[in-house]
Amino acid sequence: MGQPVKTGHGPDPGARGRARLAIVYGCALLALAAFGAGRLWEFLPRIAAGYAALRYNLDVSARTRAAFAEALRSNARVPQPDPSVPHQASYPVLAQRLHQQGQVMLKVLVLPSGQVGDVQVLQSSGFAQLDAAALTGVGDWHYVPAVRDHRPVSAWIRVNIRFRDESDPPANGP
Repeated sequence: MGQPVKTGHGPDPGARGRARLAIVYGCALLALAAFGAGRLWEFLPRIAAGYAALRYNLDVSARTRAAFAEALRSNARVPQPDPSVPHQASYPVLAQRLHQQGQVMLKVLVLPSGQVGDVQVLQSSGFAQLDAAALTGVGDWHYVPAVRDHRPVSAWIRVNIRFRDESDPPANGP
């Protein structure tokens, strides 16, 4: 394996995760001191759920950091979806009930931070609800930004979002 890539996000990217785990252990000790050992068993499931959530967030951030490091290393010209964040637009309930289907083509500006800066509709689905759902859904997505000279930069990409009613049979189906 090669040398680790410095991303400029501080001296030790794992320090925040270790600090979060220390907070969880500290909370458990405080609960033990405040409620006694007998009552702690009542709170143990909540503490375990909090710990599991922290572990999940650490795994997610590790995948994001790895994807960003690879983009920096390879001078990625095009932003890529963040592998740890789902990229789905929610299908409006009313549009589903009315069996509205279509594809929306968007032009998305991905900022150096990976956040979406601007969204424009290039091709409408023909339904205002589907277009609005695509616009609002894409606004919450996160990307691994494009890289030029090993530095993240803003870049425009095209995103197609297809809304299809799964209850309808396929047009060319048996």
